[in-house]
Amino acid sequence: MRRKMLSGRDAWFFRAVILIETLTYAASFLLSGLAKKDIFNRLEGKETTLGISSLSVLILLNTAIPLAINLVKQINAGLAAKAESRMRKNAKLELLSGVLNRRPGDGEGRKYGETVSLYRNECEDLVSCRMEYYRQLPRLTLCAAILAVMLGVNPLFAAISLIPALLILLLIRRLDRRILMWRETARKSTSEVTEFLENVFGHMEYFRLAAGREKMEELFREKCERRADREIRDRLLDGILSVISENASAFVLGIVLLTALPLYQSGRLSVGELVMFEYYYAFLASLPDSAGRLIRRRRQAEAEGCER
Repeated sequence: MRRKMLSGRDAWFFRAVILIETLTYAASFLLSGLAKKDIFNRLEGKETTLGISSLSVLILLNTAIPLAINLVKQINAGLAAKAESRMRKNAKLELLSGVLNRRPGDGEGRKYGETVSLYRNECEDLVSCRMEYYRQLPRLTLCAAILAVMLGVNPLFAAISLIPALLILLLIRRLDRRILMWRETARKSTSEVTEFLENVFGHMEYFRLAAGREKMEELFREKCERRADREIRDRLLDGILSVISENASAFVLGIVLLTALPLYQSGRLSVGELVMFEYYYAFLASLPDSAGRLIRRRRQAEAEGCER
C-alpha cells in the first residue's frame, strides 16, 4: 500500500510496544540464566557473575523474574492488540478508498475477485507481517545477548549454536523464488474462484436457462481443485521450513552437550555454566525459526496484491 498502515503517533506507539517487549523479554531471561549459573557457582564455592553472594537472594531473583516478565507481557499484549486493530482497519480503509476513488478513465482496475481476495486475505497477511516484528524481535535480541554471553564463556559453543540459523538463512535464500511464486499463485487462484462465483451469482437467471450447467459445475470444481493445490503448496513450504528449523536446533543442542561433557570432566566447564547453557539453549533454539519466519513473512507480504 502506498500509505503506511500506521503513521504519526500510532507508528511511534507501535515502536514503543516493540521496544518494551524486547527490553523486558531479553533482559529478564538473560538475567534469569545468569542467576541460575550463580546459584550453582555459589554452591561450588566459585565466583558469581552478578556479584551477589547470598544464595537466598539468587534463588528469589531466579523465581521473581519470570513472574515480572509475565506481568509486563500481559499488559503489553493488550497494547499490541490495539496497534494490530488499527493496522487492520487502516489497511482495509486504504483498499476501500482506492476502489471508491477510481475513475472509469483511470485505466484497468482490479477485478472483483481480486479486490475481495485483497480485502479478505492480503490485508490480513500484511498486518501479520508487521506483527511478526513484535513477536520475533524480542527473541532475536535475546538470542544475540545469549550468544554474547556464550562467546565470553566458550566461543566454540557460540559458533556451533549459529550453524542452524545460517543453514536456514541459506535455505530460504535458495528457495526465495519459490516462496514468492507459490504465494502469488495461491492468491491468484483464490481471486479467480471468487470472481467466478461473482459472475455466477450476478447472472443466475442466465445460468439456470443455459444447457451447460454440468459444464459450469465441472469448471468450478477444476478452479477449486487448482486453488486447493496451490494453497497446499504454499502452506506446506512454510511448514517444512519451520520443522527443519526446529529439528536443526535440537540436533545442534546434542552436539553442544556432547562437546561440553569432556570439558566438564576436565574441569574447564563448571556445573553452573552447563546449567546456564542448557537453560539458554531453550531460547537459542528459536533463533533459526525466528529469523526464518521474519524473512518468510516479509517476502510473502511483498508478493501480496496490496503491495502492487
